[in-house]
Amino acid sequence: MPSEAIKVMFHGGGEEVGNVALYLEDHTGTNVVIDYGMVPSDPPKYPSMIKNVQNAILTHVHLDHVALAPWLASTWGTQLHCTPFTASTCELIWRDTHKIARIERHPLIWDLHDLDEGLRMLRPTPLLEWQDLGEWRWRFHDAGHIVGAAMIEIDMKHTRILITGDYDTRATPTTNAAVPIEADIVFTEGTYGGRNHALRSETEERFLAAVERVIDRGGQVLVPAFAIGRSQDILRLLERSNKNLDVHFDGMGRKVTELMLQHPDEVVDPNGLQAMYQRSRRVTSKTDRKKAIERADVILTTSGMLNGGPALWYLNRLQDNPRSAVFLTGFQVPGSGGHSLLEKGSIPIWGKDVSIACEVDLFPLSTHAGHDEIVEFVEATGARDVVIYHSDAQHAQPALVKALATTERRVHTQKNDVQFTLPVTNPSSES
Repeated sequence: MPSEAIKVMFHGGGEEVGNVALYLEDHTGTNVVIDYGMVPSDPPKYPSMIKNVQNAILTHVHLDHVALAPWLASTWGTQLHCTPFTASTCELIWRDTHKIARIERHPLIWDLHDLDEGLRMLRPTPLLEWQDLGEWRWRFHDAGHIVGAAMIEIDMKHTRILITGDYDTRATPTTNAAVPIEADIVFTEGTYGGRNHALRSETEERFLAAVERVIDRGGQVLVPAFAIGRSQDILRLLERSNKNLDVHFDGMGRKVTELMLQHPDEVVDPNGLQAMYQRSRRVTSKTDRKKAIERADVILTTSGMLNGGPALWYLNRLQDNPRSAVFLTGFQVPGSGGHSLLEKGSIPIWGKDVSIACEVDLFPLSTHAGHDEIVEFVEATGARDVVIYHSDAQHAQPALVKALATTERRVHTQKNDVQFTLPVTNPSSES
């Protein structure tokens, strides 16, 4: 390779959504890993092994970005840099990952000892504060997406890089919108390449109107939601209702909300979130769940794709009630319980395919940038090289390449486990 160039390798996430593991190194020998996650499919999909790295930067606490970080920490003594909220939530997510792996009998390359090492090597880092890393420096910028999600700006002295992680340029009830910064090279996630979102405000209003309609006819609304981000956004949306809704909150989202409230500087309107959380009835026992079935207007609980969790317990009891409803609020991966429910009107519950008489609807409240937002964001950075990752290689990536490539801007897509290089901006810079 050229004597002065940036080595890049995706150990995962280069040609698929999730599974992110990105390695960067320049001619000074300085290197870093960005994220080390997995795809929580059945069976899970893991990135390839990364060796002997001293620093990893974690963009946010979703499984496809942090699930295997304990192995890095325990095996190589890797320091795990992340925002304070992400650091506070890793233990919850890692323990849940370990528990599910044992229940499902899936292989996992780390154990509880490694988890403890992962916790010991966490390095909470606030937004916008420059950090030294070998011959480089780096800092976090708000990524939107979920509380604690961050974009990474790396100043290599010769080249400025922006790695978006998962980001959204639209604000949510709990997050700010991501704002582009100038960079020479941008690594952008492309989850929604080739697809645009409906106006978020319209989806939110449609969701609230549907909830109130179900309550008016004497039914209950079950909202299976992702524990981190979506549950809290839904909680804030329900606050807007003109009705005095009786909301019962179950699952991991409760604990995540409590952790969010310990980091109010990372949450939009933390006082509002705390007020609505206190108004909800927190479900902590089987007795509480029975009360929720008897009296709740809205039951907010995990899991967001109906693959397990308390949501299936509630759905099993609401299945024959046509006045009630199940409102899904995020993308349902093919093979998930939620996808089956949308496509067939039935869902596997404890090994049996169960037909659901409830109303079923989808209200897409994605917190990823859509196609047009990605294009606008990248153009605003002024980058001369763009690398698209965390996206489908068959559809999303070609759509973004077509939209972004110009005579002044090179656009790259890359297969996993194949090293490639990017040119530096100022080859004569002192390093």
